[in-house]
Amino acid sequence: MKELCADPTLSDDCIAELAALTDTPAAMICPPPATKPTRFRDGVIWFTENFRFHKTSAIGLLARGIGDGEPAPVLQWLQAQQGGEVGWIDDGGEALAPPTLAAIADGYAGYLAALRHHAGTPESVFAAYGRFRVLCAQRNGARGVAQVNQLLENRFRPLLGAAASGSAWYAGRPVIITRNDYTLRLFNGDIGIALPGEDGALMVYFADAASGFRGLAPARVPAHESAFAMTIHKSQGSEFEHVLLLLPHQPNRGITRELLYTGVTRARRRVDLAAPAAVIDHAIRTLTQRHSGLLDRMEEIAAEA
Repeated sequence: MKELCADPTLSDDCIAELAALTDTPAAMICPPPATKPTRFRDGVIWFTENFRFHKTSAIGLLARGIGDGEPAPVLQWLQAQQGGEVGWIDDGGEALAPPTLAAIADGYAGYLAALRHHAGTPESVFAAYGRFRVLCAQRNGARGVAQVNQLLENRFRPLLGAAASGSAWYAGRPVIITRNDYTLRLFNGDIGIALPGEDGALMVYFADAASGFRGLAPARVPAHESAFAMTIHKSQGSEFEHVLLLLPHQPNRGITRELLYTGVTRARRRVDLAAPAAVIDHAIRTLTQRHSGLLDRMEEIAAEA
């Protein structure tokens, strides 16, 4: 998709037609330059206005700095941020540092409080859960989503009064569906939260457009995993009031500018970045490179026609 959408330029004829259709002065229709010319000129529009946060907000400034591709000004700016919309925890160890763990505990404090006071419908619990999320850059490793989820479950289960048992289920466990199940109308990325039902039995509730929420017995829930933390990839299309973005303790080729930008821009009001300076530097410098050959093949097909 990135290759196919590389050329958002518009011809003069296209600009004139758009101006007439939308009653807009042609001079106001100013598409950005192409990253690579393609045969899809006049067929691609880039949306550049973000309505999740203002472009002059701290999150907006951070996102723009990441997009500019110059890490030194971003790191200098991050060092100056204290107590505002953006926070930086210079956490360079493989295991999470105490300040990172404290920030996560603070982020989920509202959710834990909503669970302790839960009575009746799941709305308040879902609302509290949706305000904060830990986003991991990787699935595996000490800072990967699997181990971070396990770490947070070990910390939160006692706070929720969940007895140690062989069961993975307890009241307050959030899960994310990892495989589509058309029979149950649950799909990859759907979020559920385990809560006591009217009879006290544990049910896993999912948002439902028709009925508000519907509950399933834990044994019926299709392929899933816990969701105190989720990958940046899984978070695409979502937004949260507050995000803690957790990067690995060492640079690697999977940590790119696009990944960092995506994680930061999931937040509406606050983002905390937990990572050493070297990883942030590497991420901002590293553009995702994809070479599918699709555009070249399309040119070949056009030439053969």
